[in-house]
Amino acid sequence: MSILLALLNGTLWALLDLLRKQSLNYLNEFAIAFILIFSQLILFSILLLFTYPKIMTINYFYYYIPLIVLNTISLLLFLKNIKIEDISLSIPILSFTPLFSAVYAYFFLDEKLYFSEFLGIFSILIGVIFLYSKSMSV
Repeated sequence: MSILLALLNGTLWALLDLLRKQSLNYLNEFAIAFILIFSQLILFSILLLFTYPKIMTINYFYYYIPLIVLNTISLLLFLKNIKIEDISLSIPILSFTPLFSAVYAYFFLDEKLYFSEFLGIFSILIGVIFLYSKSMSV
């Protein structure tokens, strides 16, 4: 069942990326970002009403608002990237996320990585470098 869910998840993410790339032919990246962020904001806000225990304190908004801003900026940059670059080269750049997460977790959360995690991040980065090295030489 887990493999089926992983395949379904990968397929749906690929379809989302395809839809974002195709929608850039009709709308600019600001309009797409607005639609995506606004719809996520509405859905998330509705779901907050049904959470228990209630987390709607003022302290929550100190994290909620900056996350919205960061998500919007990253979405705009991603949409600009897939507009000018092949999607097959843009999506692997998202593989740098574990590297940044590991660095931030080390400095802000004092988390340490195991050797296997270092090895996984390193292998992902090597794969991305190989993808771009082939595309730059052609």
